[in-house]
Amino acid sequence: VCLFVLSKGKLIMNSSPSSSTPKEVLQLHLSCAHIPRKDITSKSDPFVVVYQTFDGGQESKIGQTEVVKDCHDPDFHTLIPITFYFERIQSIRFAVYDEDVKGGLLSKQDFIGEVKINLSELMGGHRGNLTAPLKSSKGKVGKTTITVLAEGVGAVGGSITLAANAINVDKKDLFGKSDPYFVISRFIGGKWNAVHQSEVVKKTLNPAWKSFTSDIATLCNGDTSVKLLFQVFDYDKRSDPDFIGDFTASIDDIEKGSHTSQGWPLINEKKTSKRKYKNSGMMYFPTVKIATFQPFSAYLRAGMQICCSFGIDFTASNGNPSLPSSLHFHAPGALNEYGDAIFSVGTILQDYDSDKQFPAFGFGLKMADGTVSHSYPLNGNFQNPFCSGLQQVLDGYYNTLSQMQLWGPTNFAPIIRQASSVAKTSHERFKEGVMGEYHILCIVTDGVITDMLDTKDAIVEASALPLSIVIIGVGSANFRKMDELDGDKHKVKGTSGKEASRDIVQFVEFRQFNGRTSDLAAAVLEEIPGQVEKYCADNHVLPNL
Repeated sequence: VCLFVLSKGKLIMNSSPSSSTPKEVLQLHLSCAHIPRKDITSKSDPFVVVYQTFDGGQESKIGQTEVVKDCHDPDFHTLIPITFYFERIQSIRFAVYDEDVKGGLLSKQDFIGEVKINLSELMGGHRGNLTAPLKSSKGKVGKTTITVLAEGVGAVGGSITLAANAINVDKKDLFGKSDPYFVISRFIGGKWNAVHQSEVVKKTLNPAWKSFTSDIATLCNGDTSVKLLFQVFDYDKRSDPDFIGDFTASIDDIEKGSHTSQGWPLINEKKTSKRKYKNSGMMYFPTVKIATFQPFSAYLRAGMQICCSFGIDFTASNGNPSLPSSLHFHAPGALNEYGDAIFSVGTILQDYDSDKQFPAFGFGLKMADGTVSHSYPLNGNFQNPFCSGLQQVLDGYYNTLSQMQLWGPTNFAPIIRQASSVAKTSHERFKEGVMGEYHILCIVTDGVITDMLDTKDAIVEASALPLSIVIIGVGSANFRKMDELDGDKHKVKGTSGKEASRDIVQFVEFRQFNGRTSDLAAAVLEEIPGQVEKYCADNHVLPNL
């Protein structure tokens, strides 16, 4: 990722480490009930220490509440902030103590008990509100409980669309007019850092720039009242750009000003000492549109379920399943690449689905009657293709391998349309104001799609529904064509010319992660919260908490 940093009117490049999708910050409110008496002459003085672990790794402390004196039912005022990683197994441990030595080490305090829970379980299964009994150091459960309430920090996200123009900007070119462009910067880390740069408009003192849309987090860190720096420059091909003028204003300021056609004077400080100097031009914003939406966690707390289904590639290109060279080869006690992909993704998503029922299908296989199927239920039940839990998905996958013949071709469109038909029911419920289910179709495949055009049409159709598609490529095939389905860089376009209304596809290659299945799942799922938010914003779905 590159940021533009402005220094003394010049535009310079500043490299920063690449970052993943912006994460939502939650705050945890904690309270306890029935704290036992630990002090002889008075009630206990409880406090809570909070730790987190990612994917079974090293534990780290993330916060600690205040000590509540002489209280057996404390309601702690200290809120514990925690960044929500939907795509990771994020475990939290709440350890409750009675303060015995003021300000002393934890080893000097009386341990009361603890609770461990995955953040996905708290947000999915418990809708952000959990009461659980504490376990003592000996693993015993008593009457003492802890209640954890999770809420989002920063109520809304969204996007901002701006159109800008200027009049009477300073003439900077000796033999012509100026070539103006503007830069918007946000104050970060003690300096102004550019967050948007417009195109250059050639040879004019009255430029009208193209409108643009930016997410609120990028432009103003989610706060439309924060001041931004607007600078106008004259582009010069052979030298540094010439500074024309600037001003500071918030998005709220310019949105309010757009209703009265307010202009913003461009000021060059070096010219302000001149007696007749007024400004170096006026800048206007005829279009200011702010589209806000609720964060992902709000929909989970309102009862949204995340439902996962699987589509498994049973085409002949995978190789004979009885041979170790096959991608479908199943060694006893071990998962192959298909099994690893199913398990890593399913492990994350199962906590967001209360019944843990997974529709699972195979495509590209030949059934006993010679028919080729692109949506064969792995449990063998065409009327009820749901598998109860991940283990049943894996069992169904391996049983199907032993009973069916690998065939072809590699068609994605049928399985996508099948998932879409289920998502349409949820879509209708959302339109009726009922908090329903958001669906994720996980396709695991070894090769190049043979129905690319039909698949693009199916994706365009599905983009308006509560559905995301994640594709995991196993094996060593050339997966470059998959980029055509991932809308990160360009919108997917169907054969009719219609574009997908939003990006719903994410593709990753299994072998790029060298067996790190937790990183694989993170890469596959990290865009899901944003896709859910975009669907809800487009369809005016509110969490109504």
